[in-house]
Amino acid sequence: MEQNETPKTDWLNEDAANEIDLDAIMNKICRYTWAGLGIACLVGAIFAGAWWHLFTAAICGVMWLAFKAEQPEDKNGK
Repeated sequence: MEQNETPKTDWLNEDAANEIDLDAIMNKICRYTWAGLGIACLVGAIFAGAWWHLFTAAICGVMWLAFKAEQPEDKNGK
C-alpha cells in the first residue's frame, strides 16, 4: 500500500479482510442457548422429578436441530 492510499473500511464490501459474519455468531448463540435450556430441563426431570420437563427438553432439542440446520457449511464441506 502506498503512502497516499487509505485502507479498506467499507462494511458493504464482500472482499473486506476484516469482515465478521454476525449471522453465524448469532446462530451459535441461539443454538447453545437451546442446548443449555434442554440440558437444564433434563437435569430438572431426572434429579427433581419434574417429569413434565421431558417435553420441554424435547422442544429444546428440536429448536437446537433447527438452528443447526441453519448453520452454513464451511469451505471444507463440514
